[in-house]
Amino acid sequence: MQTNLSFLVSPSALWWLALLGALFVGCWAYYRLAAPLSPAIRQIFRVLRIAALLLLLLILLEPLLTLAGDQVGRPRLALLVDRSSSMRLPASNRVPDEGPLTGGEENTADRAAQAAAILGQLETGLGETFALSVYGFSGDLQARQPDEGVYPWAPLGVTAMGDALEDILVRQADAPVGGIVLVTDGAHTAGKDPALVARNLSLPVFVAAVGDTVAPPDLLIRQVRAPAIGYVAEPVAIRTVLEQSGLGGAPVHLAIREMQSVGGELRPRGPILAQHTLPVSASGGRERAAELQFRPTRAGLTLFELSAASAEPEIVSLNNRRLFAVDVREKKTRILYLEGEPDWDFSFLKRTLSADTTLAYAYLVKQADETFLDYGEGGVFLPPGTLAELSPYAAVIIGRLAPADVGANFTAALKGYVAEGGGLLFLGAGQSSDLERWREELQGLLPVTIQADRRWGYTLSTTEISLAGLTHEITGLTDAPVDADEAWGGLPPVWIREGQYSVAPGALTLLSAKVAHPTREVPLLALAHTGGGRVAVFSGRGFWRWDFTMQAASDNPGLAPEFWRRVMRWLSEPSERERFVARPARHVFQDSEPISFTARVLDPRHEPITGARVTVSVEPVAALPSYAGVELPDSLVILQTGQSARIQLYPDGPAGQYAGQLTPPGPGMYRFRAQTRDGTSGASIESDGLFWVEEMGPEFYDLAAGRRLGALLTEASGGLLTEQEELGSLMAALPERYKRTRVVRQAEMWNHWLVFAVVTVLLAAEWILRRRKGLA
Repeated sequence: MQTNLSFLVSPSALWWLALLGALFVGCWAYYRLAAPLSPAIRQIFRVLRIAALLLLLLILLEPLLTLAGDQVGRPRLALLVDRSSSMRLPASNRVPDEGPLTGGEENTADRAAQAAAILGQLETGLGETFALSVYGFSGDLQARQPDEGVYPWAPLGVTAMGDALEDILVRQADAPVGGIVLVTDGAHTAGKDPALVARNLSLPVFVAAVGDTVAPPDLLIRQVRAPAIGYVAEPVAIRTVLEQSGLGGAPVHLAIREMQSVGGELRPRGPILAQHTLPVSASGGRERAAELQFRPTRAGLTLFELSAASAEPEIVSLNNRRLFAVDVREKKTRILYLEGEPDWDFSFLKRTLSADTTLAYAYLVKQADETFLDYGEGGVFLPPGTLAELSPYAAVIIGRLAPADVGANFTAALKGYVAEGGGLLFLGAGQSSDLERWREELQGLLPVTIQADRRWGYTLSTTEISLAGLTHEITGLTDAPVDADEAWGGLPPVWIREGQYSVAPGALTLLSAKVAHPTREVPLLALAHTGGGRVAVFSGRGFWRWDFTMQAASDNPGLAPEFWRRVMRWLSEPSERERFVARPARHVFQDSEPISFTARVLDPRHEPITGARVTVSVEPVAALPSYAGVELPDSLVILQTGQSARIQLYPDGPAGQYAGQLTPPGPGMYRFRAQTRDGTSGASIESDGLFWVEEMGPEFYDLAAGRRLGALLTEASGGLLTEQEELGSLMAALPERYKRTRVVRQAEMWNHWLVFAVVTVLLAAEWILRRRKGLA
């Protein structure tokens, strides 16, 4: 045992003076004392006082006592066992000669069973030599309880191996381990780099590998893209990307089914909605895209399953099925487009919007006789003159028209239309005074106003995306914000009106441009929630050229059309007319993916509330169906019926917006209920809905077990990599290769009860002795 006394504070000159003063006081106090004391008693008084004063001075230096010595008893080892979703895969990827495995056969020899066998061997062979601590790891680290079995975990979640290696050191801080034994298939799908963590561990990592390193024949649905909104009996198009390896040239049969909850499980509902046969290459390894169309039969948020099947045998079919959800509505959403001067912008927008089958458009162009022509359809019409005539439309687009061009009745109806939840878009900034006249007529409903400067007219300007626009549903067109910034900045310039621009309070600027007199940034696309609806202003002209430039770019040929389609969906989204809206980021999440929620809270005047308290509770509705005949264990749905998880959303982004994340639950169907309080009446406001977590996740994209990561871990840390057949060599090497640990304990003597007790005893002893000698 090594002992070391150190000080956290270096003694200063003042401290040395205090030390000399303490010695002088201790000696002088009893040197001049006239009481009849014997020399021995007088010396005891001096020692007691000097010792107490010296100890108090020593405390000021903050002494730290360090005791270091070899660990007593059996050395400790940490056994970390993989419990991620990939442990449900077969231990062997061999396809039997007699045909594909059934579900029951497939699951009897999975990687979890192999890991359990290895863990049992390690505990039997090392239990007498080492003190073993057993943990299961996936996205987090979970200690095995004494009364649990050898492998008590239901495989679920991603593999965060690096985080598990770091976490074990924190948990074993008071009783250091001499080594870590990992039982894993080598998959790593989340968290920190395990190899980098292993290099900094300063103790060996040993790996007992499970799983087959040879990839089995497999058909994989890598991606499914489906529209968020569809309509009953109208075609819904989806796009999927498949990948196959080792299956020969057998064609792949795709099918779409509607799913429903039956008896607490998700099951197919009704006949197959769409089918498609896709020829594949015998060489495999290539991604193939396919498109399917189906017609939903009923309205509501509906879950669908896309399945892929091949005549070739597979031992894993879980990644042949993917889920997607579509908000199916009763009929198309109608949008009214009024234009006074049809030009290239109008032609581009009509072509782009008409190609979107999810919305229905009426294009009315003003004629010289004050009537409107239904462009492309024929017939003469007048703009709607009452709120009842406007109500069937989800949004209204106004091009270069002044209020006088559409009539007082239409203008009056438009105010009530927006107040009741309609969408309104102004395009191109109109003539010099059009937007200013609209602002006067609509009594400040516009998110931006323009006072045009007639001296300068229009100027050319490039487009820039704002910070809010990087993540907004309209302009955040790419996953990486830097890519969105570059994409918008690279567009051809648009014409922007010179003048004074004013953004209304609470409005949001997504795109901006620059005017030259003087040079400054002005809003190009501004929008706001006004009343119960939404109003947007796009103040540029000549945006038709965006489409031609983007079609020439191979990386993103659809930026301009997709932008305008998103604008229209934003304007026409009916749920946004509510004061409180909460929803998950998607309706279908992958296994172990965090469930992200967003919410918007408005007051009775539909102004954003910045200090609201928003909570979301989630409870399970149904488990996923058994795939390939394998009944999923109940523990795969972490939340049982009647239980719920609860999170709070916090302000995020523009005023009135809130966001938060829920820890990933198990695969299944879930109901959420969001709640906030009305700031005026205090009444509760709720918003609810459904989402699903599918079994497919990052653990099932590559079915082959890996050894490369295990080799990197052992090489970086000085450990050893073995297969199950070589487990004896690992157990034989561990007693020689584990790291001898030293137990180090530190005590802050200046903050220790023992020091306080000694000072108290010294002072009390002096006082008691003085009393007995008649000095007190």
